[in-house]
Amino acid sequence: LEGLVEPLNILQKVAVIYGYMPFLPLGCVFVQFCSKRGTRQLWVLLWVALLVLINEKIVKKLALQPRPGALLELRGPHGLFEGSCAMSCGMPSSHSALATGWFVLSCLDAVFRIVSEEASDQLQNEASELEKASNFCKVFCVVPWVEKDTLTHTQFVAFVAFWGVIMLPVPFMRVVVHDHSNNQVACGTLIGGILAIAWWRVVRVLQRKYKTLERKRVFFGLLTHDYFYNPQPGPTYVADARTSTVELATHSCQ
Repeated sequence: LEGLVEPLNILQKVAVIYGYMPFLPLGCVFVQFCSKRGTRQLWVLLWVALLVLINEKIVKKLALQPRPGALLELRGPHGLFEGSCAMSCGMPSSHSALATGWFVLSCLDAVFRIVSEEASDQLQNEASELEKASNFCKVFCVVPWVEKDTLTHTQFVAFVAFWGVIMLPVPFMRVVVHDHSNNQVACGTLIGGILAIAWWRVVRVLQRKYKTLERKRVFFGLLTHDYFYNPQPGPTYVADARTSTVELATHSCQ
């Protein structure tokens, strides 16, 4: 197609790489589910299945909007053709929905694991600079949850920043590579974000309802309920009989 199609520039080549980013966590989650068979991995896989069902089988069937360049209407700076090579409908963008959903789910999971400001400051002050840098990097992961039970404020920032760098540019990159229009990525982003928030709410209700089954085998012994409702125990107030004062006792997370 040389001489007919506009060649990719540097930004568009980067955009092609970003097109694979939403599928990287999915592969890692699937591998973990096959090895651990935990509810923590299952809820993510079910969310992806629901998102694909709504996006591909319902919304796209109703919108029936072609991708940019499908009608050979786009031309590059050299007068050559530009646009997507995919023949499927482009409204809404599944890549944008998946990337936005990953980001929202990861943030919602991490925010419930942040320790108090006092505990966070104490952990930071006790650690050396090398340990701080190591702890900062350890929260970088390719699955939409935190492997640790607790996070300091710095670790939370690192986790959110990592997911933001690899997922938030995806909608923009889909426009750069001409696989979707602005409206298509905006609609996909909206669907992914709303569905992630709604799904997270459902998961929290189920976590609370089946809290007594944590660490136990469920569903005929095929799954392990390892997605805890409260990963870090909260503070409790203990009365001192000798001094008649109430002191705050904190519990360490295992």
